[in-house]
Amino acid sequence: MSENNDLEMLFRERQTGDYGSGLSIGEQDAREDIQIAERIVEAITKYLLQREND
Repeated sequence: MSENNDLEMLFRERQTGDYGSGLSIGEQDAREDIQIAERIVEAITKYLLQREND
């Protein structure tokens, strides 16, 4: 899955968790979301460090 798709999914699930009447995100989905977020942060950090060294 691309980072863009990951971000879109995280946004939708956040919207559901925040505003979904009677809807919630299950524990397994939340754990997967955390893993996705960690990968995104890692990719951003790598990108910024690479730019710093260029």
